[in-house]
Amino acid sequence: MNRKISYLQAEIQALKGQRASLEAAIADTEQCGELTIKDANKKVAELEAVLQRPSRI
Repeated sequence: MNRKISYLQAEIQALKGQRASLEAAIADTEQCGELTIKDANKKVAELEAVLQRPSRI
């Protein structure tokens, strides 16, 4: 019985570590996604500015 409890406690600790790693990975991915969106919006704004310039043709 005590061995089973020890085993389960060790498994819980391992899962807590996995959870922390996954939460960190999620946070990193969210931050990367936000930066990608900001960069894309900047490029869209630049392209829109180019389209607003008078044509030289």
